[in-house]
Amino acid sequence: MISIITPVYNVERFLPCMIESVLAQSEQDWELLLIDDGSTDTSGSLCDDYAKRDKRIKVFHQENGGVSRARNLGLMHALGEYVTFLDSDDMWTSDFLQKIIKLAQVHDVDLASLWRVFIDEVCKQPVQDASAVGHNRFYDQHNMSNLFEECPDFFTVVWGKLYKMSLIRKYNLRFNEQMCMGEDVLFLACYYTLSKTVGFSSVLCYNYRIRDNSLVRSIHNNMFEMDLCRFVSYAEFVNSYEHSEDIENIFQTQFINALIHSLVHTNTIDVLRTRIRTLKTSDSFLRLSYKRRRSFPKRVYLVVLLLRFVPYLFLPYILWITKNIVRL
Repeated sequence: MISIITPVYNVERFLPCMIESVLAQSEQDWELLLIDDGSTDTSGSLCDDYAKRDKRIKVFHQENGGVSRARNLGLMHALGEYVTFLDSDDMWTSDFLQKIIKLAQVHDVDLASLWRVFIDEVCKQPVQDASAVGHNRFYDQHNMSNLFEECPDFFTVVWGKLYKMSLIRKYNLRFNEQMCMGEDVLFLACYYTLSKTVGFSSVLCYNYRIRDNSLVRSIHNNMFEMDLCRFVSYAEFVNSYEHSEDIENIFQTQFINALIHSLVHTNTIDVLRTRIRTLKTSDSFLRLSYKRRRSFPKRVYLVVLLLRFVPYLFLPYILWITKNIVRL
């Protein structure tokens, strides 16, 4: 069985389309866990109405606590062998579950993923995602780093993927409830670090709705704090479990890039000084400067050293060497 976890918050306009796309699946062995995160519109009652119609739909109501808390509640109650995440304003094609479970089971991968089509709410038209190249590709611990180069967007969202609940339970993987942005990347980084095999297909089965007022399109003034939380959380995680050091280095490189990106876009010098002081007192950040230089790209290692010992003098140089780095 596949457990489908969907946080719900004030999406009465889109919720029926999402649920109907689940009900229309050709693969019928699923449960849909709708987590009403304190909605103030009719979303909660819509969830209850659908649960009365189909016993596979289960509804949980909680006070508003954010998407991470909602997903964690879903993980706590999930009964499936596999779990996938579906945003409440998105939709699947009718063969999504059939294709992704086949990809996972036939090739026995720890993580399976299908690609997406963007639905622009402004022009009401699908927008082809050109970042997916090829068809089916598979990765193991010897070539997993290739996925970062071939499809960097793979690591920015948890939806559109199928996870083994046995792996999630074994390592007690959860979403960080202190983060309002970047929690997807952190969860994926931890899961991917522990995975042995990954299967990716560019078949377009997930319809992602682009909305102007969605959370991911909002501007957050505390991105540095979110980036630091993600960096520290991942560092603590990898110190607890046996894993591939190559994969760890790739994620640590991306996370430190994100931190530098936040630093160089700080608006005032006083805030900048405070953030650098915070970074310099972070045990996880300090440990990076003691790592062997060959463990990280030279540019990243140099940034770590500069920030630790002479941050203010070399900040313009830091900006120069990081301006072409794409952050997660």
